[in-house]
Amino acid sequence: MKQLVLRGMRGGIGATSLLAGLGLALHDQGERVLLVDLSPDNMLRLHFNVDVAHASGWARAQLDATPWYETALELLPGLHLLPYGQLRATEISHVEGQLCADSSCWAQRCDLIAHAYDWVLFDLPQRLPGHRFAVSQAQRADVLIDLATPDPGCHVLLQQRPRPDADLLLVNRFNPASQLQRDLLMLWRSQPTSNRQPQLIHEDEALPEALAHKLPIGHYAPRSQAASDLRSLAIWCLAQRATC
Repeated sequence: MKQLVLRGMRGGIGATSLLAGLGLALHDQGERVLLVDLSPDNMLRLHFNVDVAHASGWARAQLDATPWYETALELLPGLHLLPYGQLRATEISHVEGQLCADSSCWAQRCDLIAHAYDWVLFDLPQRLPGHRFAVSQAQRADVLIDLATPDPGCHVLLQQRPRPDADLLLVNRFNPASQLQRDLLMLWRSQPTSNRQPQLIHEDEALPEALAHKLPIGHYAPRSQAASDLRSLAIWCLAQRATC
């Protein structure tokens, strides 16, 4: 079983939508996939038509001292979702403290379910280091993908990182008609410290439309450019499995 983290450079750049789409794309390749929502926003479930009032999840179970794995939802045979759950702000702070105190928590959980899945995909929050670093820093994921959009803000954030530790830079919402975006992409491709060339998810109105329909992009618009790009990303992930 391989663990994959999609790490957004900042909020609002589509990480949750892409993770939902990637999970489906890997499942379409015959992989057994578990999607884990580590963000208190609890948005990943909305891409799979889970009722907004659905309150259970792993964090809710952790606080209630009930089995966390029993909160997983079967979306399709071989495709499951572990929501975060609905928590108050004070409860989120309590879970954060627990994760900071036990940084190996998710590594141990992944060991318990390794027989059941080929991939576990994690959706990270932007803050909360206990949540964010549990699978991306001390316990490094097998595949770590940095997500950026081709804009000056993400460019500055990328330059502030002294050494890239991700396996791939994924560029979302790329519009080839934009001169600024083409220039930024050229700069990112020319970075001497880059391990691999950035991979693109083209700007596609079908992505926000898919969320409005409570579906991942591969189900809502399987012939869209974004769905095609995510299938290519899934193939790349499968190729990494041999080298992980």
